[in-house]
Amino acid sequence: MRVCGVFRHTTLLKQNVDAARSFQDVNSIAVLDAESRLILESGSGEALLHLNRPGLNQADLSDIAAFVTVYQDSNILRLYEPIKATQINLDGLLAAPVDAARLGAVMIEISKQSLNKQKQQF
Repeated sequence: MRVCGVFRHTTLLKQNVDAARSFQDVNSIAVLDAESRLILESGSGEALLHLNRPGLNQADLSDIAAFVTVYQDSNILRLYEPIKATQINLDGLLAAPVDAARLGAVMIEISKQSLNKQKQQF
């Protein structure tokens, strides 16, 4: 696992990533900041290879990730989910929920290898 940059709660973040990586089929997890810069990675999936590519244009990554939240083929399932600030309306003054600022994102890559083996058995 590698942590990049400054993040206030890296210990808690690492614990959550480690817990998710403990599942057998989770290949990799990447946590990105608001500018789509990699701040934490674990594993060795295709998503991490893409994120660590030399010359990667972070603006292009932000644009692509905004539209492709789920990718899958016969071998992997890749999920991309933005991290947004929680907006709690305690006063009841807001008529409609405010679109929260994007704080970052999480990308998880899950292997379909064991699922494919189970399909072949039946």
